[in-house]
Amino acid sequence: MPSPEEFRQLADRVRRFTADTQSIRAEYDRAEVSGVSPDGAVRVTMRGGRIAGLDMDPSVLNHDNVYVANQVLAAIRRAEDQSAEFLGSRTAPMNDAVTEIRNFLR
Repeated sequence: MPSPEEFRQLADRVRRFTADTQSIRAEYDRAEVSGVSPDGAVRVTMRGGRIAGLDMDPSVLNHDNVYVANQVLAAIRRAEDQSAEFLGSRTAPMNDAVTEIRNFLR
């Protein structure tokens, strides 16, 4: 059975974990990432995992709609990848805290 001191330490750890999670969420909501299409004519900006901007060079409109759609989708996917990398880099250190809490509760 864990001691009262061990429970206090766990409660402190959970409070820090909660504060860290809120801080990361706020940072993620403010951070902008972008993705560019393979031809460089389309740029998508994301903030908080949502599309916040779409810029297209007018030259992309000289192509058919399938080409344009593929370039836009490629830029979105690259922005999504950047968004996921950003979030992953911020949350990775929290894995140790989750493991520690889980081990304590076993």
